[in-house]
Amino acid sequence: MSIEVPEIDEYPRGFPAFWLKTLFVGNVSQSFQVNALASTYIRLVEAALVEYKLGSSKLKEFWDTHGLPQPRRDAPMYRTL
Repeated sequence: MSIEVPEIDEYPRGFPAFWLKTLFVGNVSQSFQVNALASTYIRLVEAALVEYKLGSSKLKEFWDTHGLPQPRRDAPMYRTL
């Protein structure tokens, strides 16, 4: 059995273009509600990417150190054989 967790390569560093555009060019919209929703969405997606990478690395680390438990030879299933 193996664990396969796909890597997310589309946005490895988040969305730096969004933040640079927001800082130097201006906001997405004239409405502060739209700007708040856009920046909140970007921050949530960036946090989800970080959590996904951390979770996949911890899962791989755990799986590589523990793996599948080996069946005990004195278990009832083996005693009947």
